[in-house]
Amino acid sequence: MGQYWQLFNASSLWVSCNCGKPGEFFCSEGLPIHIRHFTIPAWSEQSKAMLCAKYPQVTHRSASPESKLLCLPDELLSMIFKYMTGLADAVCLCMADDRMFAIGFPRVIELQASAYANWAGDHVLCMGDNTDDNDLPESIQGTVDDYLEEWWEEYLLSEDYGRSLDAYLNVKDLVQKVETGFYTEEHVRSNRSLGSWPPKGFKSTKDWYLYKEMIQPKYELLHPWVLCNLSKGKYVRADVVAALTGEKLSESEPFISGGIDLGHALLSQICWLSVGSIAMSYDDNLHCGPWAGDQFEVTSMDKLDLKTTWEDVSDDIAKILVKIWESEYGADWKEEVRQRWAW
Repeated sequence: MGQYWQLFNASSLWVSCNCGKPGEFFCSEGLPIHIRHFTIPAWSEQSKAMLCAKYPQVTHRSASPESKLLCLPDELLSMIFKYMTGLADAVCLCMADDRMFAIGFPRVIELQASAYANWAGDHVLCMGDNTDDNDLPESIQGTVDDYLEEWWEEYLLSEDYGRSLDAYLNVKDLVQKVETGFYTEEHVRSNRSLGSWPPKGFKSTKDWYLYKEMIQPKYELLHPWVLCNLSKGKYVRADVVAALTGEKLSESEPFISGGIDLGHALLSQICWLSVGSIAMSYDDNLHCGPWAGDQFEVTSMDKLDLKTTWEDVSDDIAKILVKIWESEYGADWKEEVRQRWAW
């Protein structure tokens, strides 16, 4: 029969909806893990210059000389941006004046990372529903214990005390799923009104178009993109994974529109189950993922922390992915990929 699985972010205590069984989701088009949520946005200097050239009347705007805010030195304006936590707010302040644009744009990129790469650096695993609470990866055991202790104290003081614990937990999980999901509230708020026409508060259509371009992240790096295991100091190159099915990455993004990508690479290492079937032909301990509960991000080779000694495990992970697909679909597994993603 197999067991049903869920993605678990132990840092934010977010649990996904039912993903099904590994045999159902691992080789499907609907992979339950989205690699974009680990990928740090990056704007090239060329894109920033093109943005200024495209909207000169906005990015070279001069505010009123009577503005008390603009009487402040650059250092204080930089501190104001530093303490801003809303992406939409930072973008709008950038658009007020060309000096604000120059000072605040780096903070906009940082806030894009918080809103869009909101799983970067988090402890993540994919867990079977029969996993023993006492058999969790060491990297998250302490986090879960702290959460359960806090939850138990909350439960004892709640109106639900004496009722079914399962019912209480289900309600809490449902609320958590609806409120957060894969995206942060800031991401949802910033993008809620991204339509074709400028809403109230924007002086012109040009202002509105610039706002939309600055809200959306860009992924523009000239160096190879890598999935980093921050906990173990290992990385997987996106181009090596893409080459398994002959895919070519965009010059500026680590994402593949169809086929095997870094999401499969990550999922192959983070599945965790105490005992039982994974409903797959592949039988090489997929359920004992060596990276389960570790921290991850997707960035470029030149952005790797130089204080860490990094190990390239791209070829090892690629071999595992090939074995998984071959186990499920035989020697013609590439043809199966072509049919599923129609490339």
